Amino acid sequence: MRTLARNKIRIYYANYRGKIPIVDEYGNRTGEYKILYHNPIPLMANVSAVRGESTTQPFGEDEGYDRIIVLDNPRFPISVTSILWIDAVPEIAEGGSTSTPHDYIVKRVAPGLNSVSIAVSRVSINPYPQPGDVYTDLIDDGKGNVSILSNVIALSDDGVGNVNISTGVV
Repeated sequence: MRTLARNKIRIYYANYRGKIPIVDEYGNRTGEYKILYHNPIPLMANVSAVRGESTTQPFGEDEGYDRIIVLDNPRFPISVTSILWIDAVPEIAEGGSTSTPHDYIVKRVAPGLNSVSIAVSRVSINPYPQPGDVYTDLIDDGKGNVSILSNVIALSDDGVGNVNISTGVV
């Protein structure tokens, strides 16, 4: 069965690119990694309404998915490592990247003969820094050169209810 163009909405997806180690303020690896994704790509897709009890369950009862995306290309390059923006619209920067947190992850991909069904689950990403967070930014010059810049976040309270956020290069 093909999907009708009038039933499609614009969503964005980004595929997994790799990971880099996170370092502490002394340059030591923490054992955690920052996951990297390619730039968001727009896509017109048939997205189901939020899952209810009266809908069919093509992936079973215990998969824990919220919506189903149906595409008419069974070889579409998406996997369980991909992230999606369905309810949120990412603000695309000049280089194609975004700082808008994704709102869905792929739980399962079920390709068929003429289409693919993708089970997705809603996630909540906290875009605000927490005290002591060390984060790593990638600086891409567009020529294939990537530089890594690590920062540490410090929060200070002045006692009157004002919180100051400062960062320092690691």
